[in-house]
Formats: sequence, C-alpha cells, structure tokens
Amino acid sequence: MPECSVEGYHIRISVTDLEAIQGIIREHEIFCAPVPDFDLYNSLTWRRQAAHHGTQIYALFDRNVLSDVLHLVRPAGSQISQDCGERERIGAALMAFLQCSNIIIEPNIALYENPSLAREELRLFRRADDVDAGIYTDIALRRRHSIPTTGLPERVTPIPDVDFHIAIKGRRNLTVATLKIAEVELSELPPVQKMERFLYWSFSEFLFLAGPLQVAVVHFSPHRECTVLKNLRSPDRQRALRALRNAVWDLQVIYQWIACVTRQREENRFWLLCSRDRALQHIARSVFCCDEGLCAAESNLQKLFEINWGRKDGSRLAELAITLIGKADDIRRTANQNTSNAYPDELLAQLEQDILAWRPRDLATE
Repeated sequence: MPECSVEGYHIRISVTDLEAIQGIIREHEIFCAPVPDFDLYNSLTWRRQAAHHGTQIYALFDRNVLSDVLHLVRPAGSQISQDCGERERIGAALMAFLQCSNIIIEPNIALYENPSLAREELRLFRRADDVDAGIYTDIALRRRHSIPTTGLPERVTPIPDVDFHIAIKGRRNLTVATLKIAEVELSELPPVQKMERFLYWSFSEFLFLAGPLQVAVVHFSPHRECTVLKNLRSPDRQRALRALRNAVWDLQVIYQWIACVTRQREENRFWLLCSRDRALQHIARSVFCCDEGLCAAESNLQKLFEINWGRKDGSRLAELAITLIGKADDIRRTANQNTSNAYPDELLAQLEQDILAWRPRDLATE
C-alpha cells in the first residue's frame, strides 16, 4: 500500500475568505521575491516552507504599504470612528494574509523616511500587527469600514530604543548618483546619449553603484513603461527635488531587501518585498540580478540592457558599461584620486542646484 501524508494548518479566517484575500493582493501584485517559481499569493506556500524546512518568512514593507496600514489603524488609536479608503482596504487584505501565513513583518527601513514620527509610527504599527485577522478580513471584503476602537490592542512589550535620525550607510552616494540621472534626463540629448553620459560620468567623476545603474538603464530607455524618478519636470522645482529624494528612499528599501536576501540561506529565512510601486519592483528585480559584484554579473547586465534597449543598442551600451566597470582601478578616475572627503557633498550640492535651476526651454527664454 503506497504511503501518504496529511498536512493540516490552522488559519484564523475561513478558507473562502482567505481565497478572496489572496485574490486581492494577487490583483495588486504586492510581492516581489528573488525566485520566479513560487506561488507568492498562496498562504499554503509559506505555511509549507515553515513546516517542511523550518524557514521563517519575513515581509519587508516600503513606505507606501506601511502608510496604508497606519492610515487604517490610526483612527482607532485616536479613539475615533472613520471609514477607510480603498488603499487602506488593500492594506487590510495584506495584513490578514500575512497573519494567516505566519509571516513576520519588518517595517524598519520605511520608518527612517519620517524620523520625527518614527517611534510613534512603530508603536502604532506593532499594535496594528496584533489586530485580529478577522477584522482585517472584514474590512478588506467590505463587511466593515473601520477598525473598532476596541479592536486595536495595547502594546505590552516596550518599543526598541532606535535613533531614527542616524544617517543610513550609503545614502549620500545613492543620492548623488540619482541626482545625476535626473540632471542628465533634463538635458535635450537623445536617449542613447543620455545613457552614455551617465556611464562616462560614473566612470570619470564618481562610482558605479548597482542601484542607480539599473535605474538609469530603465529610465533612459525609450521603451520604458514606468520609473522611480517622478515629477522631474514639475514647475515646482522643490517638488521635483522632493520626488528625487523619495526615489533615493526607494533604492534604500531595495538595498535593504537585497541585504536580507543575500543572508537568507544561512539564516534559513525568506524575504518578500512588499510594495505597490511597479517601478520599484522592476528595479528591485534588476538590482538583485546584478548586485553580486557588477563585473561578475556581466551576462545579467547584458540581458538587462537588451530587454530595455533592444538587441542593437542594448548590446552596445552593455559592452560600454562592462568595459568601464572593468577599469574600476584606473588611476584617472576621480574616485581613485586623492580627492577630499567633501567631494561627494560638493557633487551633491552642485547637482541639487542644477535641478532647482532647470526650466523648460520655452520658460527659460522668456
């Protein structure tokens, strides 16, 4: 007689409701993962990983997803009743799914975007993490319109003492490279020349960083469908600069996710990136392919260029990028010369000034 096995998992909502919840987050494609062959939106996938392999699953939130949840629970935390919006219902569906899947949520990197409110937001989020999955399910499926004031548990354990004002490692360099992409984009060069200018600038004036390089490949492409660099040509130049700083935060989230993913095998953990931003997810997958040493990822870089630029231009631009990256030790590079520690700050200040000073040609000539 053949052997058979039986699996059983306790979930906090009905199977019918769970399937509906899974459908909501699948529709919005919230998850990004380093493997292509998992059903990311099936709770059973993650319960089996834990049961069969002892793997702990983590979800890394970006700022928008974190805000969806905080906006949903904040009225209850203030003891008021207020109907939620559509984004909050998506956040409710996500929270219900994560709870039913026994997935641990990590919002930490997103909290750094607003350091003055971070402790209050962390405290509120940890309370949100304890809300009953049934309440989240009812909100997601429109059987409720808010969390009842009695449905938001008080936090028993203390909140860690974290200095959210501390500078995040690598942020300055990411900011400089992202500003350069914006400065080049605002020029009137054709797309191929924009890409070339960024590559030569990275070689001669600064550094090759995986995240900004992937952003540039996608952003300068004449075939791009989305980008993390938004509002570049806004008449409100301060708004354009704020949008660029938000793009840097997107890269910080991606870098944090990659750092977690690269350790997941030794730690027996699996990390999901949670975001509704298609551009962020696209860049995350691209950077993940090329993060393990740019020179060692030549085939991935070639593929990325060809996907975004076509075989002819993509192959030529990839060859240029690979050649320049291969000359990283060239003494002629500014980054390899005895420049002052203030050099990146000087670059940053000049690029910010250039971004703020930009005007459309028709306005600049008036």
